[in-house]
Amino acid sequence: MFSGRSNKKNIWERIGWWVAEIIVVFIGVYLAFLLEGYRADQQDKRQKQQVYTALHNYFSLISPSLGKSAQYADSAYADPFLEAYQNDEMPRLEPLPYFTQAINESTWRAMLQSGAIDLLNASFILQVDNFFAINERLRQETMHVNRMQDRYLLPNANADITSFYNSETKRVKPLYRWYVEYLKSNSQYLETMKRQADTIIAELESKLSKERLEKLKSDSLEKNNSPNQ
Repeated sequence: MFSGRSNKKNIWERIGWWVAEIIVVFIGVYLAFLLEGYRADQQDKRQKQQVYTALHNYFSLISPSLGKSAQYADSAYADPFLEAYQNDEMPRLEPLPYFTQAINESTWRAMLQSGAIDLLNASFILQVDNFFAINERLRQETMHVNRMQDRYLLPNANADITSFYNSETKRVKPLYRWYVEYLKSNSQYLETMKRQADTIIAELESKLSKERLEKLKSDSLEKNNSPNQ
């Protein structure tokens, strides 16, 4: 009789140990899962910070050049011509510099293809894509202007002014209307892109860690104060 009770007690003790072992194993697996998730989350955060830093450096270089380009395009070409044109002075159509694409989106595309698309939110990706879409429109328009210059303006660079204007209306002939339109739109494109670049920079600065942001600003200040600048 006592032997039966002893056996039952041993069985329950074994069951208790088994349950305890199962719980310990479960807790161990669960903690390992949490640790792995923590490590993955930390790695994800580090990768995001690296992408934010790279993009911040990229757009911080682009933004000032866009502003300078817009000012130069206006002061050297657009403003003098358009002011005279609006006053019916029939200014000469001087050949414009051969513009090339200064901004290449291959860096951005490479980032997306290397995994950044999984780290950045959709609205931010669309914001950067819109910046490059405007850049592409400007590039296409610039290529068109370069072709029109080669075909119509440069061969007639020394022609009489009436070759370019309707002498009665003092407006450019339809064949040269692209010249006026480009002078009006070029700096507007550049100014729009600069505003968007500055918006992207501000967005990135809100995402960067305090330490990285301070390091970026310190590096920028040091670069600006360099004797070579």
